[in-house]
Amino acid sequence: MGSADRFIADLLIEHGVNLLRFGAGVRAKVLAILQRMEVDLTARLVSDQLTDLAQGRAASLLKETSGIIGDYYAEIDNVTRAKMGGLAKVEAAAVRGALKQAIKVALDVAMPTPNVLATLASDALIHGAPSAAWWERQAGDTTFRFSNEVRQGIAQAETNSQIVARIIGKNGAPGVMDISRTSASRLVQASVQTVANEARTMTFQQNKDIVDGLQQISTLDGHTSDICIAYSGAMWDMNYEPMGETTLPYNGGCPRHWGCRSLMVPVTKSFKDMGIDLPEFPMSTRASRDGQVGANMTFKEWLAGRTDAQLDQQLGKGRAQLYRDGTITLQQLLDQSGNPLSLAQLLAKYES
Repeated sequence: MGSADRFIADLLIEHGVNLLRFGAGVRAKVLAILQRMEVDLTARLVSDQLTDLAQGRAASLLKETSGIIGDYYAEIDNVTRAKMGGLAKVEAAAVRGALKQAIKVALDVAMPTPNVLATLASDALIHGAPSAAWWERQAGDTTFRFSNEVRQGIAQAETNSQIVARIIGKNGAPGVMDISRTSASRLVQASVQTVANEARTMTFQQNKDIVDGLQQISTLDGHTSDICIAYSGAMWDMNYEPMGETTLPYNGGCPRHWGCRSLMVPVTKSFKDMGIDLPEFPMSTRASRDGQVGANMTFKEWLAGRTDAQLDQQLGKGRAQLYRDGTITLQQLLDQSGNPLSLAQLLAKYES
């Protein structure tokens, strides 16, 4: 990894922290919708004495609640679709800015058009299926679990409150809605990572006069999957064929699995290859920022290199101090809805 590539990787890792915060904001909106759905469903359950319902009336109730669940998941699909469209634009702008900062010469750095990025976001396949299909599936899964628990409660002559507990959980036992929230959170993370990666890759492809290939940076710690350990540092050319010592197939790049934290960064061409008569990227260009960054740097290692002032600005003074004191972990710091970044904030940061 050359000095320019390390510099770009550093900028994209820095952006990745903002991406985690943005994802936390999207997840908070989705969970708020699910909370409203839970309130509506439980209100509907307590409106009748469930154990007294005849079979036909119970079927009518479950059909009604199925419609409620479907409507709320349709709302979630619409909200996340809008967020992903804006995210694709942010990611392309972030890549463009990183390339321009690294090269520091009068080269035009291209970006996909807004229409192309909007199409990319709407057509992105999340682990093989479009986002809308995943939300529809989650609606179906929630409906199935909800109906099954209500039927079991009625069959066992449980009280309304006991049946409601099956839905919302009780005494530490997860309910239907706990499973739905977990599934929704995972899908939000996968959606953000997929759209971000595809927008980055498309922008790299738009700049083949600058970018020679792609490289995977994996977050290496005790939670790293075997597949991302194997792919750490792997490189491919712009036709997605292995380059250097890599023998593994590209296979769509990151994210490679649910919960994947890896990202793709560019392998840039030399000035000579770009036809520019200038000395090659000096190490001092990179060193003037934060010192050298290895190809396997993690978010935790990157944050460790920030000054107190930089960390305060990045995370907020209170959370930054808790993180420095070891009171909260990286995941608690970045994945909580109390410290999200909105789409408008991301656009303001990267679209200038």
